[in-house]
Amino acid sequence: MDIPPIENQKTMQGVEDINYWREKAEEYKRNWETEREDFRDFQISSKELEGELETQLEVAEKKNDELRAALERLSIELENTTSRYESTTASQNRQLTSLQEELNNLKSEKAQQQVYIRKLEQTNDDLERSKRTALASVEDFENSVNKLIERNALLEGELDEKQELLESVQRLKDEVRDLNQELVVRRLPTTNEATSVEPVMDDPEKVSKSTIEASTQTANIKEVSARSSLPSSLPLNPSTRIGALNLVGELLQKVGQLEANFANVCRCYDVSPAKVAKLNDVIVASSTANGV
Repeated sequence: MDIPPIENQKTMQGVEDINYWREKAEEYKRNWETEREDFRDFQISSKELEGELETQLEVAEKKNDELRAALERLSIELENTTSRYESTTASQNRQLTSLQEELNNLKSEKAQQQVYIRKLEQTNDDLERSKRTALASVEDFENSVNKLIERNALLEGELDEKQELLESVQRLKDEVRDLNQELVVRRLPTTNEATSVEPVMDDPEKVSKSTIEASTQTANIKEVSARSSLPSSLPLNPSTRIGALNLVGELLQKVGQLEANFANVCRCYDVSPAKVAKLNDVIVASSTANGV
């Protein structure tokens, strides 16, 4: 039986539609199979990736734990460091305050030392001036001492000369004593010789006026009175006797001058009059002992 055209068109359209959808179905099937393969690959890769991610996660967790522990350790260290820093800062502040106080004290001590040094310098200058003055005084004193030593040497020479003169005087006194003894023994009736002898004897007493001559005259008078009964063995004429007495007077004058010089020397050396009198007594005693 023949198919009408409309039905043929419908049939052809249906066949085309079937073919179309069959092709679509096949295409979807191929796409599905491709997608399924891709999905399988994705699942496999996802599992691998999941495993890797889990491994990385474990590693990250371990690392995170380590970092937490390190963070806690660092936090503790930070706290310790902070406490040490605070204590160190406080100690440094205290030390800085102490050093500042010490610096202030040192500055004040330095100022005091400078004042003291200035005073010492002034004192040193005064001492140097005093030293120079003392040295000048010492030099003047040395010059004076040297002059006094020279003068002392001269006076010692004069004292030696005085001693020699005293010895000569003593010898002459011995002669005078012998003469007086002879005069007393002979008892000359002539008064001229007695009057001529007395002025000569009075003249040395007026010239010397010292302790030595007075004591010597007293000793001679005593000796003459004690020995008046002894005979004389030296017959001398009156002119010889008078000349001897005049020489004794001159020697006594020289002794008086030497005593005046000796008194001046004693005043230069600040010798007290008591010492001078004592020395004169010693000289008189020695002269008297020599006369005896």
